[in-house]
Amino acid sequence: MDEPNGIVAAIRRRLGERLARSGHEGAVVQVETASDRWPGIACLGPGPARFVLRARVGRAEGWCISPLAARYAGKLADLVRSPAGCPADRARLLAAANAYLAWAGELETGPRLCATRGTAVCADRFVERFGSEGEPPCACLVGHHSCLYDALCAVRPVLCLGERSSLTDAPEAVRRCRTVLVGAGGLVQGVWDRIEGSLPPGVRVISYGVGIAGAAQLLGWEHHCPGA
Repeated sequence: MDEPNGIVAAIRRRLGERLARSGHEGAVVQVETASDRWPGIACLGPGPARFVLRARVGRAEGWCISPLAARYAGKLADLVRSPAGCPADRARLLAAANAYLAWAGELETGPRLCATRGTAVCADRFVERFGSEGEPPCACLVGHHSCLYDALCAVRPVLCLGERSSLTDAPEAVRRCRTVLVGAGGLVQGVWDRIEGSLPPGVRVISYGVGIAGAAQLLGWEHHCPGA
């Protein structure tokens, strides 16, 4: 469900404020599910193919991966006011936020999904930028398993919490983390809300990937993605 004090509610609130402040409450967004499923990338391991959500505001586009198909056509302000109670609704909101901020000129590009080769290059750049902090503190990957997990494991301890990870021992493990890496899957699947209360004071939050680009900007998080 869309928790009143959860991260998705915060995104909805800040995006609504941004629309009102800029006089864009009448902006129209269209979200559709692409005809081709996203098979993922090799480093994700076995798992179901995902749906690709593409949002458009004017000529600008925004993308996000979703476990289910979703669509919307209408005012972005109305979408923002609608509860995002399931993963597909959250992915739809993230895609719409990406498209709107690209249209408003606040994202350098309309984020596009990465191919396997591009993701591997991104992972190498990520390790160069964030992998030299040593042991401990450990890094905590929130969201889907990814190439970033594989690359970071080679240079520092990484705790992976995500859709296919057990959260049984999460509170104690998360308290040891000083860096939290958040992908769109961590928001779409609700993992962030499940661990946020256990994060230590002063934790560094670093978001990564195209799907979370707009949300990261709205939340004031660091963001790593060469294409966004």
